[in-house]
Amino acid sequence: MSKEFFILAFSWVISIVILLSVSRGRIRLTQITFLFSQALAWLFEFILVFFDLVEFPYSEFQNATKMNFSLYYLIFPTVGVLFIRFYPKQPTRLKVLFHYLFLSMVIPTYSSLADKYSNLFHSINWNWGIHVVADLIIFYILKNIIFWFQKGINR
Repeated sequence: MSKEFFILAFSWVISIVILLSVSRGRIRLTQITFLFSQALAWLFEFILVFFDLVEFPYSEFQNATKMNFSLYYLIFPTVGVLFIRFYPKQPTRLKVLFHYLFLSMVIPTYSSLADKYSNLFHSINWNWGIHVVADLIIFYILKNIIFWFQKGINR
């Protein structure tokens, strides 16, 4: 078994443990957050692959797609769930800024480490800073969608 397989297996286990630790009262919100994160991540990943900004030499479904299934269908949505779950309850500008920056650095750091030490990810015309900015935008869109959805639930 390759190191890529173990990295993905470890990522799956961590993501599943995080998702299963959600309290009963937050299951609906977690599911919606996870699904919206998947949709946004799929679009983001499709654009990256389409314009040859990144490539995924090791793919779970090599014959089906050039995209990485685990990174943008499980890991990124799990980070999206954490983003919404731990969004500051009494937001000050500093808390919100720190929250956005910290969680927007998770996936780019994971991708950079995967690029450097494995064949899971290879950036062609893409770098860590641009990825952080893209994740900031994605999390902003996700937050607005989820907060709008939450208003409908709370009525």
